[in-house]
Amino acid sequence: DADALLEHPECLNRLQRTLATGELSIESIDRRAPGASLKPDAVPVSLQLVLIGSFDAWRQLNREHGELARSLDQVIDLPDRVSRDENNVRALSALLAAECERQDLPPFDAGARARLVEEAARLDGRGGLSTSLDRLLARARAAARLARQAGEREVEAAHVEFAIEQATVPL
Repeated sequence: DADALLEHPECLNRLQRTLATGELSIESIDRRAPGASLKPDAVPVSLQLVLIGSFDAWRQLNREHGELARSLDQVIDLPDRVSRDENNVRALSALLAAECERQDLPPFDAGARARLVEEAARLDGRGGLSTSLDRLLARARAAARLARQAGEREVEAAHVEFAIEQATVPL
């Protein structure tokens, strides 16, 4: 997440160093922590970096960390919204499912996935689908937390609905 990475400059600097050297070093952030004086050997790594973020994050990355921005092989400009057709609904649902799996969230049943797509439509407000993954995934994480608290193995539409209600504050 490019936006989150930009909020943590030390992590960004370490990422740049790892990409430049091809080695991952373990370092203590707190120099006073027990064992902080230990310096394990660096581990060789071969990485392909994928950053997902807003246009503003991309602009800031270019301005403040041009070397890292230039190291990205491809830049894919995603629109803030897409039309609501069968292909985009299917693609958004698959993207959300893959991202939830990557974040180790429990599986979302068909009703839960459909409710997240409906939330994307509500967020767009113009008959299309919002591609604001950060907001959709925040709701997915909240729904997963509710499902886990209830002892459920799958996230259901009711969990997503409750998470959306909690995130939507009336003015």
